[in-house]
Amino acid sequence: MTGNLTASLSATELTENHSPGRDDERARVEASGGIVVTLWGKPWVNAELPMSRAIGDVYQKRWVS
Repeated sequence: MTGNLTASLSATELTENHSPGRDDERARVEASGGIVVTLWGKPWVNAELPMSRAIGDVYQKRWVS
């Protein structure tokens, strides 16, 4: 077994958070008829979810994909 102890390890970000606070996510939610409000200093979709993309929130599917 061999290895390189001098290797430089680094992480590369592959995705971005799907926050309703991002301009593009806010526009997508609003274009589909939803609203983004600020509660406790954070953006929420329809005042119910603090994220703009999720799996399992069937009643929010129209606005949250």
